[in-house]
Amino acid sequence: MSSDNHTEGIKVLVTGFGPFPRSDGTTYTKNSSHEITKLLPQALPPFSPFNPTSANISILNPTATEGSAVKVEYAHIRNYTSALHSTHGNDVNLILHIGMADGWDFISCERRAYKQTFTSSWGSRVLGLLGRYYMIKDFAGKTVKDAGPCPWDDDVPMGLCTGLDVDQVVEGAGKTLKGMFGRDVRGHEDGGTYCCGFIYYESLANKFTKGSTAEVLFCHVPGDLDQFSLRAGANSICAIIGAAASQLLEERKHGASLRPVAAKSQEESVVAETATSTVSAQQRQRAMEMMASGYGGEQALQATKFNA
Repeated sequence: MSSDNHTEGIKVLVTGFGPFPRSDGTTYTKNSSHEITKLLPQALPPFSPFNPTSANISILNPTATEGSAVKVEYAHIRNYTSALHSTHGNDVNLILHIGMADGWDFISCERRAYKQTFTSSWGSRVLGLLGRYYMIKDFAGKTVKDAGPCPWDDDVPMGLCTGLDVDQVVEGAGKTLKGMFGRDVRGHEDGGTYCCGFIYYESLANKFTKGSTAEVLFCHVPGDLDQFSLRAGANSICAIIGAAASQLLEERKHGASLRPVAAKSQEESVVAETATSTVSAQQRQRAMEMMASGYGGEQALQATKFNA
């Protein structure tokens, strides 16, 4: 990396979600993604523990204060992400959305998300919703249908991937966290069938159609709300930011521009559905999909056993 990168700052904008309904009719009154944003610093100085680069990384955190988290409502998310990209799409280098996956013990970097018209057989098996994504009711008791018709035409692919190399981000974050206080960071295939996947696709689609220069990434964090776990989560998010910044600087160095790309086809994606030897993989995927959609870990595991 060039020695003059100290003059090239990286700006990252982070969002976290607010309360959302549990599958048993109660409510997650606190969302770990929002609580973690409260613990993030305003900057990661050059060559500091979570920043391996010579550039200063500034962190914009508009949802960190009490009451400012992104509402877990489809219509709100659509309007919020559109406004976010209109205001900040060319002022920041990375927009990082964070959501909660109760029952997970790791932090994920999601590779892709799907349009609201997307259907899948794995979604049908897990959720019993004819394979339609975003049909789980949000905090307002609405589904994606209540957010209006899909604004993205056929020119916007059914699935969109982040322009970042997720494996490289995960590897870089892991190196930073080695021997440090944090959570395991892993790549994951799909932002999910609920509002997490929805905000990821909406954000990627805004970048895709508006020509925004800001890269987009989504991370799921565990649902643990004790201060020990939240601090570990915040450290891991900082490591992810540092790893993403390193990749962005390398791309900048070579004059490249990252852009969302069409996701792989269903057949190439999450589950090899015709293979009889992938039952355990299907069970794991179903559990992850359910947990990303607001189901508790044990409940998801029990459901996968039943469905298997």
